[in-house]
Amino acid sequence: MKRIALVVDKNLSLGEQANIVAILSGALSRENEGMYDSETLLDKSGVQHAGIKNSLVVLKSKTAALSKFITQASENEEISSVVFTRNGQALNDKYSEYKELIRNNELENLEPVGIGVYGGEAVIREMTKKFSLLR
Repeated sequence: MKRIALVVDKNLSLGEQANIVAILSGALSRENEGMYDSETLLDKSGVQHAGIKNSLVVLKSKTAALSKFITQASENEEISSVVFTRNGQALNDKYSEYKELIRNNELENLEPVGIGVYGGEAVIREMTKKFSLLR
């Protein structure tokens, strides 16, 4: 069984956190086709429902712990991870500038504000047990 964990900086506003969760979810699903069922899931009324096949948890972290976790996750070959940064938030609708900024900087210069991780349930639970649920 697989698990998805999204960890965001707890110092951000609720709206910023929600935005990061959406971005990270989309990016992770693009990299991991198995997160969602490829078949359309309709109820008897014909309304389409999300076909997510794995448990998903949204967690919060202090900035320093988040940066440390990002490094740990990026070095773990058992999982898939994707990061979003404060710089990305600031470059709304300027994707070419965002790509250039990311490609020309080290992680610590980009101010990460969230990470999504996907992998085996036991591995993800162990890696994220230090974080609290986002409420």
